[in-house]
Amino acid sequence: MAINVADNTPRVNYTATAGQTLFTVPFEFFEESDVNVYINGALKTINTDYTLTGGNGSTGSITLELGATLADVISITRDVTIERTTDFTEGQPISRSALNEQLDIITAQISDIDDKASRSLQLSDYEVIAPLTLPELSERKGKYLLFSETDGAPQVASIGAIGAITVPVPVSQGGTAGTTAETARTNLGTTEEAEVLALALS
Repeated sequence: MAINVADNTPRVNYTATAGQTLFTVPFEFFEESDVNVYINGALKTINTDYTLTGGNGSTGSITLELGATLADVISITRDVTIERTTDFTEGQPISRSALNEQLDIITAQISDIDDKASRSLQLSDYEVIAPLTLPELSERKGKYLLFSETDGAPQVASIGAIGAITVPVPVSQGGTAGTTAETARTNLGTTEEAEVLALALS
C-alpha cells in the first residue's frame, strides 16, 4: 500500500469522552513498535494499557484496557526505526511488493523526522546561519537560556543575572518603565506564573 505523502502526519491527538476506549490510528505503520500511545503525556505499554490493530503498511486503531476519563488527552505518534529490512541482490528478480514496502518505510521514516524537526526550535529559512552550539553541560546546568545581542548565539545566565536586567514593565504587570525583572517578580508574588512572566519580561 503506497503512503500518501500529502496525508501522512505521524501523530494525532484526541480529547476523550468518558469511558472511551477506541481510538483510530489514521497514519500507516508497519510494526507494533512503530506506535507510541500517551495519555495526558504519560507513555503507555502495549498489551498492558492498550491493544493495537492494523499495521503492515496500513492504518489501525488502539483499544484502551480501561476506559478514558472525560477530557483525557490521548496522543498517538509514529516512530519507525531507521533501518533497512530488505536487500535486493544484483542480477536477481526484484519483488515489487518488497520494493514498495521498503519505499513506504523510507517515506514514513522521513515523515517522522520531518514531524520531529517541525516541533523544534528553528532558524527562519531566510536567516544567515547563527552559531547555535549550546554551552557545555557544566556551564549550562541550573542556568537560563539567553541569546546574544550581537550574533544571536545561545548563552546562559543565572537567575540573579537575569533578574538584574532593567526592562520596561507595564503597570498592569507589576511595574513601571525601568523596573527590573527581579522587582517585577517580587511585586507579582512567588507563584510559578509570576516566575515565568518575570523571566519573559527580562
